[in-house]
Amino acid sequence: MHILEELNLLNNPIEYIQAYSFAELYKCCITLRLLIDNDYIINSFQLSSLKISFLDDSLFDGALPLFDRLDLSSNQIREIRKQSFKGLSFLYELFLLNNFVSMIEEAAFAYMPRLFFLNLNNNLIAKIDKNMFINLNSLTTLNLEDNLISEIPSFA
Repeated sequence: MHILEELNLLNNPIEYIQAYSFAELYKCCITLRLLIDNDYIINSFQLSSLKISFLDDSLFDGALPLFDRLDLSSNQIREIRKQSFKGLSFLYELFLLNNFVSMIEEAAFAYMPRLFFLNLNNNLIAKIDKNMFINLNSLTTLNLEDNLISEIPSFA
């Protein structure tokens, strides 16, 4: 039995989401998960086409560790910080296309060891740093189309 497969907040005027905003939803889902025995609760979390410009450190920490897809595309996100995705260890797919990302901190995706698909299309990324994608051992698809990258370093 599936309780909730997608949480979609598409096209709302949301500009900012505080850290731990989803913690209560997580507690609810864990309780339901215990009741339905090994069936998933949330599959996809849709936060695209909002007006989010900043991801609070630990925004997802303690929240929804069992959903596998996060869509933050078509927002106004400018940077990805090391703690931005803490708590998303079970995430498989991350969509960050059509933002204004120009800076990605070292090891920003390190909390997502199961991530196999990362879409950073149509951002303002100009360079790839050595440890930008560290710990992404499951990554099979990295899409960097339509950025400002002019060279690929030898360590990439």
